[in-house]
Amino acid sequence: MTHETTTRLYDELTELHAAYATAINHALEDNDVTAAEELAKAYDDDAWELVAKREGRTHQLRQLRRPAYDTPLRRLVRWLDDYTRWAFNPQPPLDPRSGERVPAGR
Repeated sequence: MTHETTTRLYDELTELHAAYATAINHALEDNDVTAAEELAKAYDDDAWELVAKREGRTHQLRQLRRPAYDTPLRRLVRWLDDYTRWAFNPQPPLDPRSGERVPAGR
């Protein structure tokens, strides 16, 4: 009796997610939101590709990937992200005219 070691799709997706989550967190720690968004999209593409390969449906990859539509919910999330960055930014705000940091109480 032979014992085959095969990785379950769930396990592969979990490993893929963990790797991307770590990379995205590092990008966010470095305040690189653009890189974090690109990594999130790359994760989505890699996860779809992994599932398609395991299921033998690589010919359907174009059909499975749907374009990201701008919906009211997505706009709200973007607004909340911008608000959160503004509200919880530990640095003093920038003066719009001079571009310099405004001291507290001014």
